[in-house]
Amino acid sequence: GEERSIDLFFAVRRKESFDQKDINEKPLFEHALKNLGPLEADEMYAFVPALAFGGVNKLENLQKVKAIEHLNFLAELGEKRIMADIVAMSNELHKK
Repeated sequence: GEERSIDLFFAVRRKESFDQKDINEKPLFEHALKNLGPLEADEMYAFVPALAFGGVNKLENLQKVKAIEHLNFLAELGEKRIMADIVAMSNELHKK
């Protein structure tokens, strides 16, 4: 089921593959944990201002935020697409 799929996704990935790097290509998570403290179950570290708004991926720009609200906010910044559009784009890209 869905939970098993999520478990498998995380089980086969290395922790480093999830770590955001700063402007000097250094991993940020351990520094964020040390500076901001551990996260609650409904929190995440986020750049403020968001990178999409020109924020810079520096430790000083990280804050703890509510995960669902922040992810919804970020999703609103991007162009909306429905699945049919993604399929059409894929078909167009693979035309010969």
